[in-house]
Amino acid sequence: LGAAPAAASSASSAVAALSSSSASSLAQQTSSGFLSELDKSGWLEHLRLVLRGGAHIATLVSTQRASVLVHCSDGWDRTPQLTGLAQLLLDPAFRSIDGFRRLLAKEWLSFGHQFALRCGTIAPLDKSHHAPSGDEMSPVFLQFVDCVWQLTNQFPTAFEFNSAYLAELLYQVYSCKYGTFFGNSERQRAAVPATR
Repeated sequence: LGAAPAAASSASSAVAALSSSSASSLAQQTSSGFLSELDKSGWLEHLRLVLRGGAHIATLVSTQRASVLVHCSDGWDRTPQLTGLAQLLLDPAFRSIDGFRRLLAKEWLSFGHQFALRCGTIAPLDKSHHAPSGDEMSPVFLQFVDCVWQLTNQFPTAFEFNSAYLAELLYQVYSCKYGTFFGNSERQRAAVPATR
């Protein structure tokens, strides 16, 4: 997972190119090298590593009855990816819509994932910080949702939600419409009234 920032930056460019494409140009790009560009970005390899890490944690907990401490560099980027996936694998309650919401609130929101900085949606409210830069933006949450999507495709009957739900979730993250994923902390989210 050490080479993740470079891969994430390259993958972010690939995702941006994909999202700005029309359906007809997407079909043309797919046949003319989009998939090879996606492969070169390292996105799929990174997803594989994150999924493998989450599965490894789940195996340690479930079969070896081990206690596992997960703490990646700063604790709010890679850590919730791994712990969230492990909990999805271990506990079917988190595979329900309500359970998944609780998992996101616990692992991503309460533990301080910096949505504004990582998603590049808005500048932080705290005036002592600066607006998101390319160095701070990273599709960490998008990678987590992509990993969840991979699991829902492989085990569709194990989940109460599907790709449409995950797509709506990502829309809410990037639109900041309701304030759930607004800012970089619970304090910043509480300072701005939510739109209803």
